[in-house]
Amino acid sequence: MTKPNWATELPPGFMDRIRPEQGLVVDGWAPQCSILAHPSLGAFVTHCGWSSLMEAMQSGAPMIALPLHIDQPLNAKLMVELGVAIEIQQQGFGNFEGNEVARCIKQVLYSEIGHGVRKKVEEMAEVMRQKSDHHEIQELLQKMEQLCNKDQQGESNTLKRMVAN
Repeated sequence: MTKPNWATELPPGFMDRIRPEQGLVVDGWAPQCSILAHPSLGAFVTHCGWSSLMEAMQSGAPMIALPLHIDQPLNAKLMVELGVAIEIQQQGFGNFEGNEVARCIKQVLYSEIGHGVRKKVEEMAEVMRQKSDHHEIQELLQKMEQLCNKDQQGESNTLKRMVAN
């Protein structure tokens, strides 16, 4: 196997230890929708680009938000308010610690909060399966608002303000 250039950043021998039955390292384009829909996926660490968020929700993939720039921080907050993601805490954009990433992964996979995230994202996936991107967008936004407000009766939130504008 020829090692890609970025492989020099990995620990020595990492690429040689990868076996198809245990994991996969993809160099170049990866079929994100297929990966997100795979039954062994536990969570999706995402930069919170809009297309990735829509694909994750459509697939029912719980998200761990790691926004880096432009619209991503707002998108991350929206996903957290919807209850379909938790956000990795950063000390400035792009400045985060490995133990914080590990904490968030464990939280999504093993905690009550993670159970709630998985439940909400499955609800959202069902809504999205019933609606297409081309039709009934307003109804989808209303459903998202209802899901967001289910546990936040009376509180103002980002989604409510976005839908109202």
